[in-house]
Amino acid sequence: MRSDRPSAEWFSRDPCVDRWLGNYGSFDTRHVYSYAFFRYASWLRSVKDAGLTPSKLVEQNLKNIYESKPLDVATKRKHTDWLLEFINTEAKTADGVWVKSGKWIKSVVTATRTFYEANDSPLQGKMRIPLPVLYRKRTKSMTIEQARKLISILPFRTKVIAILQLKSGMRISEVLNLKWVDVKERYNAKECPLRIDLINDNGKQYYTFLDSEAIEYLRQYLAYREKLVGRKIEENEYIFIAEYIGPELRLKPLDRDSVGRQFYETAKTKGLVANNNDHEVRSYKSEFRSHGLRHVFKTETVRAGAELALPRVDLIVEFFMGHDKGVQEIYDHNSEFHPELFSSTYGKVTPYLSLDASKIDELKIAQKTRIEMGKENEELREQVLELRTRMGHFETILKTKLSQ
Repeated sequence: MRSDRPSAEWFSRDPCVDRWLGNYGSFDTRHVYSYAFFRYASWLRSVKDAGLTPSKLVEQNLKNIYESKPLDVATKRKHTDWLLEFINTEAKTADGVWVKSGKWIKSVVTATRTFYEANDSPLQGKMRIPLPVLYRKRTKSMTIEQARKLISILPFRTKVIAILQLKSGMRISEVLNLKWVDVKERYNAKECPLRIDLINDNGKQYYTFLDSEAIEYLRQYLAYREKLVGRKIEENEYIFIAEYIGPELRLKPLDRDSVGRQFYETAKTKGLVANNNDHEVRSYKSEFRSHGLRHVFKTETVRAGAELALPRVDLIVEFFMGHDKGVQEIYDHNSEFHPELFSSTYGKVTPYLSLDASKIDELKIAQKTRIEMGKENEELREQVLELRTRMGHFETILKTKLSQ
């Protein structure tokens, strides 16, 4: 079973590491952060002090902060400067050539900072993080057209994973960690949209949905999986499994990184990504990433909500994505958000995520027609009111004359 942390005992059994990682509900967040911080902690043991453990780092940092003289800034920010030294040593050569990506640097810095903060021993002083110039260039966002094109060329299993991401806004790790027990009851009840219950990084429960298009692809994959394995899926098995028919591979989820690479490599092989021989890292700034599908979900659903004039759609979409802002806001105002509002909102915006672009065009034409008809109806109502007012005046005048 894949672990959320490195196996070295001095690290994996440390209580400060447990306290820190316990703040994150997502396995992938724990995995990424723990391995990033482990790189830094291992470097400290090899360069500074072989006896340093995570707990000793916390203890030493607290002593540096509270037992040093008030004006001894160098001692108070010692651990901050160690982190900077690590980045400048490991992320680039002595000649200043970057050998690590900005993503690598940011993951180490974020993991290290949150480790100290979780143990009430925050790093002291400001810290300017050196980043490769290349990293500072913004990555293009995936468009709905690009998402459709990518999905059309992906291998079947990865295609279904991508469709579930696009239609629900789930992270790829959440899709890969889905077990049959998570969807079985509602799937067998033929619910549509199909609700998927999830937990975000802070342990808050939330949910999103799958539409009829995604449910159909899921049905096809389950049939394919049944033929692959030779039997129906069992409750506690992961929905998405390796192609190799090995029972041990059904006990753990697919590797997120390998599936993510398949997105990029497929796009590159099919000519959606231009080769760039100047710097290999540049190609990994491509918009054809699994996480890009989450952004497409958010962009298109919020845009659809605006066009349809749906109330609080931006907040509801944040909830669907498991973002703290949306989840907490809806927890705090639970009486204002009925379950029917979520399913009805999803049902209205999800057609804008259709894999068939012509359906969206038809939808927009229908929406435009409804708006125009609404305007015409409003004009007719005003005309009728005006006629009624005139008739009222006429009746008053007529009654006056008759009474004379």
